[in-house]
Amino acid sequence: MPQLSVIVYGPNAQGHLTELLDSLEAHPLSDAEVVVAAVGDWARETAEAHAPDTVVVPLPDGTTDAAARAAGAARATGRWLHFVHAKDGLPAGAPRLIAERATELDDSVDAVSYTPLTPPTICSVV
Repeated sequence: MPQLSVIVYGPNAQGHLTELLDSLEAHPLSDAEVVVAAVGDWARETAEAHAPDTVVVPLPDGTTDAAARAAGAARATGRWLHFVHAKDGLPAGAPRLIAERATELDDSVDAVSYTPLTPPTICSVV
């Protein structure tokens, strides 16, 4: 089981999905997987043409972001889930930082909140 699942979700708005998948492929992690919850045919075709080990979850046009995240999470096998919208960029090394930080966490931690401008925040549900 991978430590981290990066779940890319949404339609391929203005072709940004290719850039995002290229970025993830340029900095691969041995203990991570990429799941694409591809909304619409263009996103599905783009994701399927990318790295062969990328998991593609095809979804119909009009699928909401919440439904796409849920579908991606259902297929993910990692202990930690990192959601990235297909139209967004991802700073170089962000998944590596999250994966490294996650290995330091104990079992009482339920969530890690991350934004590109701040370090990861650790959250526990009580």
